Amino acid sequence: MAQTRASGGAKKSGDARSGAAAAPGVPRLPLWAWLGGAASLVGACGASGALVWNHFTGRYLPGCGPQSGCASIENHPMGRFPLPGTLAEWAGFAWWPASFLGFTFFAAVLAAWVVLARRVPVALRVVVWLGVGASVVYVGAIVHAVSGGKAFCQYCVASHAANFLLLAFMEVGVMAWKRSMAASSVGRLGRGGWLVPAAVGAAVFFGASGALAHAERGKVSRERAASEAARAEAERALIEQAERARAHQPAREETWNFGPQGFTGRWRQGPEQAQVRIVIISGYQCPQCKRIEGEAQALRAKHGDRISLSHKHYVYNADCNKYLNGATLHSNGCWAARAAETAGILRGNEGFWQMHKWLFERGGGFTDDVLNAALVEMGYDPKVFIPVMMSDGSLRPVLADIDEAFALGISGTPMVVINGIEFKGWEAPRALERTVEALLATNPPAATSANDRPVLAREKYVADWRDETVRAQPADTVRRVRGAADAPVEVVVYGDLQEPNTAKIDAQLREWIDLPADRGGKPIRYVFRHYPGDKSCNSRLPRTFFEHGCLTARAAEAAGLLGGDEAYWKMHVWLLRHAQGMGMDAVRRGAAEVGLDADALVSALIDPRVNAAIQEDIAAAVALGVGQIPCIYVNGKFVKRWWRENDNVMERIVDEAAATAR
Repeated sequence: MAQTRASGGAKKSGDARSGAAAAPGVPRLPLWAWLGGAASLVGACGASGALVWNHFTGRYLPGCGPQSGCASIENHPMGRFPLPGTLAEWAGFAWWPASFLGFTFFAAVLAAWVVLARRVPVALRVVVWLGVGASVVYVGAIVHAVSGGKAFCQYCVASHAANFLLLAFMEVGVMAWKRSMAASSVGRLGRGGWLVPAAVGAAVFFGASGALAHAERGKVSRERAASEAARAEAERALIEQAERARAHQPAREETWNFGPQGFTGRWRQGPEQAQVRIVIISGYQCPQCKRIEGEAQALRAKHGDRISLSHKHYVYNADCNKYLNGATLHSNGCWAARAAETAGILRGNEGFWQMHKWLFERGGGFTDDVLNAALVEMGYDPKVFIPVMMSDGSLRPVLADIDEAFALGISGTPMVVINGIEFKGWEAPRALERTVEALLATNPPAATSANDRPVLAREKYVADWRDETVRAQPADTVRRVRGAADAPVEVVVYGDLQEPNTAKIDAQLREWIDLPADRGGKPIRYVFRHYPGDKSCNSRLPRTFFEHGCLTARAAEAAGLLGGDEAYWKMHVWLLRHAQGMGMDAVRRGAAEVGLDADALVSALIDPRVNAAIQEDIAAAVALGVGQIPCIYVNGKFVKRWWRENDNVMERIVDEAAATAR
């Protein structure tokens, strides 16, 4: 009997080994590897999800300001994917951001990872390896951008790094399983067992994609509605102008000398006298400029000499644009503009437009070798062309265009002007085509550009504020206000007490409040909110701009905590006037000079209520999408520009706001 039992036992054991050989186990990860992979996927979802949030809200992520790599990621060729025509028409939008694809991919893999419960079938490994392959391509693009001096997106890097970590945990875990090959480490999915995790992953992927598509359609619809409203207003103004031209009404006086030819470019396609005169102020490295240029050329091809088209330069490169405060977005912008002007100098109108087309086709970028090869192909001698391009003769017209665009209050490229009227709303689908077609349908009289006089910045900046949408200010538990509670104009300033322009607008507003009306006073209520340019308390910044921004904000709020609004404003003003040489000793001195106990104020700097007030202001600024300081709202409307040289734009905005409120 004993032998029989032993024999039976051996047979049973043999069957188990035979079954294992017939149905090999799926690798089952050690717990540490599974948890590490799950954490990596959560991190990847968080990083890519942050980019999705940034896309929909337009608010800056911590560490990603307006000139960071995050801000321009979707303009990169690999930052979004074009949808096929039929799909784009059905979806209601033309591009699918790479951040959407990344987020839905990581979310789907995370769902499958959890459902599989430490098992790693071949299908999952293939999916993870494909994702890592895509990350390798993107990391290569990031390295190339950084080597070219461009900023990178840290959230993109974080998502790809998490993807590499996922692969490492998975593969190291599989190797650990292979080394052990213990029966307890073997997991089996069974026949068709992979279907459930695959279905869950697919459901998450397509469900998340559908939700993002719905949100994107809504976002695009809202943007199109705003652009369409601006386009319709431009169309109305153009048609009214045509009616005035028929009535021979005189042109208004201008303070900018556009010259005897009026507002037009040096180089023109089409006749001098045309029914529609389009001037595009743009740069060759601006993607939207290329799109508008293509639309304008298509209209010229369709309507011929009923339309004229000319070009003016506005380059986002500090090498030739003094109005950018040293910022450069388009690294080759100045040389591209000078190349076009050189072609015009050497070969006139035909030469300019030939080079103009070549530059737009290339996105404005070229190396010395590429340019020399193109010059030879176009029939130029590089030894003649290059010296002219490097001379003042090619630079002067570019600088003149930039000055003129600044005088017009340009806020971005392209800036399109039709018959002397700025064409807003060009972002709407087929906006330029529909507006020009509507204008031509009225059969406007053909004219030269001699009487085309665009609105100058003095009027434009007030009009820009007037056209803004009123936005409710977020919660402000500790409100710092000066001026009458019933004043018809409320001015809210987000600023840093170390920042010079914050000090400038602050002094102006306080003066208006303190002066009587007959001496220049204004009926305003002034609210100040902190947005320190210092990462020690404002983690949303890419870097620290003002070393003591947080200290001065805390000092002002601490003074308010100790002595109320009166003490707050005394300390606020003292800090603005003593921005230089700031530090803890200066804060102690300021406390004494405004009548506060210095030791008490220093102790109050770390009071949780002080930090809470500052963080509430920062959160409010983020909710509004503040990207500059000072950021100003007048009666809930954002002020794009409040000061120009010899022009107090803010005063005219406040006067109009007061008149409108009465």
